[in-house]
Amino acid sequence: MKKISPANFTIPLTILISLSLAILPGCAKKFGQDNLREINSITLARLESGPLLRVSFVTGALAGMGVILGELGAGAGIGSSYLLMKKNGEKIQTYCKLPDFGELLAERMFLKLSGETGYWPNMVVEDGIVDNDFSNDNHILLVKVKSIHVKDGEGLAIDVETTLKEPNNQVLFKKTFRYLSKYYDREDNLYSLTKQRGKQFKIEYDYAAETISQDFIDYLN
Repeated sequence: MKKISPANFTIPLTILISLSLAILPGCAKKFGQDNLREINSITLARLESGPLLRVSFVTGALAGMGVILGELGAGAGIGSSYLLMKKNGEKIQTYCKLPDFGELLAERMFLKLSGETGYWPNMVVEDGIVDNDFSNDNHILLVKVKSIHVKDGEGLAIDVETTLKEPNNQVLFKKTFRYLSKYYDREDNLYSLTKQRGKQFKIEYDYAAETISQDFIDYLN
């Protein structure tokens, strides 16, 4: 068999490296204002939000104990931990009469994008919750609250995924934004957040929606 020297691979390797660099996300030109000016209209729609989860020492211990017990135990521990976090989150949601954060965020993004960014196209809001395949004649901006946690001593932790798609469902960009109460030195005491039927909790929700909306605008700038 003929032996091939490494030199013979110079051109193919160069091509492969060039292609790899071309498709790296960090090397691609970021979607921004110039791209938006080419779009006539955008429909803002929201996907179903993840539930409010209350993280505590107990829920962390359940997950940790499951990991100690091995693969099967990890699944059971994490599952039990999630169910408890969800149940306790529902109690807070009901007691404080909190709004759906996804709906609140969509409303805030619509107001800020329509009123504060001159380059933003005409925008309409789709009523209710849609699925990932939602489309119409406009470009689509999908907003999804992937996770929302509250923990005593840390406050809120929220992850929001935004996706802009063409009418044919081709994705133009996808970006996740994170809000952490402790990063902004906001209220993190769970008792303070939930007293008076969640007065401070609602204020924190509103601040988080405002902050994420501004982060989205700053990203496009």
